[in-house]
Amino acid sequence: MKTLIATHCASRQLEDHSSVLAEVASLKEKMVNLEEEKIALTTKMNLEKNRLAAAAEKSKNLENQLKKSQTKGTDVKTELTAAQKKCLKMKNKLTLIRGAVANGVEALLNEMPDFMSKYGLTPLELEVEGLYVNQFFDWLRTCLAMLDDGSKLYGDLSAVVAARTLAASVCSLLPSDANSPPVISKTQLRTLCSDAFNWPSDNAVRPEKLPTLPKNIAKNFMESFFKGKGS
Repeated sequence: MKTLIATHCASRQLEDHSSVLAEVASLKEKMVNLEEEKIALTTKMNLEKNRLAAAAEKSKNLENQLKKSQTKGTDVKTELTAAQKKCLKMKNKLTLIRGAVANGVEALLNEMPDFMSKYGLTPLELEVEGLYVNQFFDWLRTCLAMLDDGSKLYGDLSAVVAARTLAASVCSLLPSDANSPPVISKTQLRTLCSDAFNWPSDNAVRPEKLPTLPKNIAKNFMESFFKGKGS
C-alpha cells in the first residue's frame, strides 16, 4: 500500500514537473516572440524617427525657401513700385513731349506758308489728319530745301537788281551835255549816301527800260560777281 502511494505521489510529482517544464518552454517561446516583436517595433520606431527627421528637415528647407520667396517677393514688389513710378514719370514726360511737338508742328504748319511766300514759293500740301511725325519732318525738309534754293535765287536776283540800280544811279550823275567830259566828282558820289537821294524804282531798272551804258556796266559787274562766287 505504501509502495502504491509512493508511486502515485512520484507520478504526480513527475506530471507536475512536466507541466512546469511545458509552461517554462511556453514562457521562453513567448519571450522569444516578445523579443522579436520588440526588435520589429524598435526597427519600425527607428524608421519612423528617420522619417520624422527627414520630414522636419524638409519642413525646415521649405520654411527657408518660403522666407527667401517672401524676401524676393518684397524685392520684386519694391522693384515693381519703382518701375511703376518710373513708367508714370516717363508717361508724363512723353505727354509733355507730345504736347510740345504738337504745338511746334501746328506753329510751323501755320507759319511756313508766310516764310515761303516771301520768296514767291508755296509749300507742298500736307494732310494734317492722321499725320505721322516722320511725314511732317519729310514735309519740313522739303520746304527747307525749297527755301534754301529760293533764298539763293532770291539773293542772286537781288544782286542783279542792286547792280542795275547802282549802275543806273551812278550813270545818272554823268553830265547830260555830250561836250562835257564824262567825269563824276566825289561830291556827286557822296550824294548816293544821302537819305534824300532819289533811287530809281525796280520797274525803272528792268532790262528793257535800262539805258545801254548802265545795262552794260551791270552786266559786266554781275559776270565778274558770279564768276568769283562760283570759284
